[in-house]
Amino acid sequence: IRRPNPAATLTMTHLPVFLPPKSAAGYRAKVFRAARSLDLRLHRPPESLRTDALARIMRLAARAATRFLRPSRRGWVLSDYGVWMADRRGDLTFEFCRDGAYAPHFAEFLAAVDGPFLFLDVGASIGLYSLQALQNPNCSHAIAFEPVGETSAYLTKNLTGSGRTDWTVVPAAVGATTGETYMWVP
Repeated sequence: IRRPNPAATLTMTHLPVFLPPKSAAGYRAKVFRAARSLDLRLHRPPESLRTDALARIMRLAARAATRFLRPSRRGWVLSDYGVWMADRRGDLTFEFCRDGAYAPHFAEFLAAVDGPFLFLDVGASIGLYSLQALQNPNCSHAIAFEPVGETSAYLTKNLTGSGRTDWTVVPAAVGATTGETYMWVP
């Protein structure tokens, strides 16, 4: 592993690992292969080394370690949000969901709902929020609306893998008027 920036050092038991801040994500796998082979654990660096960049690198490394140590199922990936998703590497939306790129506030909110609720996911995309809602035992049903055919099929696959059956995918858009329109998908 290269050592381009000594300020971005993660100190592991008996082994310093140097990660360049701009490409920390690319080095996560290498770091944790080394950590696994040496049975090492992450430790927080001294207060003087703790910077915003270092804190971000540490969060990324901790996420990678957590995902690395989680059980796996063939063709499925456990996201940083704790939900199983069908593996679709190369798809940016999947990778953002897998790596926890979205703020955790909504996931925390859904987990904290303590009364029965029906969850409507309008513009569900691949179903991250529906999957999070279904993790809460108080969610009586999740209804996900997704008009793009390929994305809707992937959403259905993700919800099927949730282990729950109290969900519905509606392959349609939601709006104020009835009709048809074109949707551009990059």
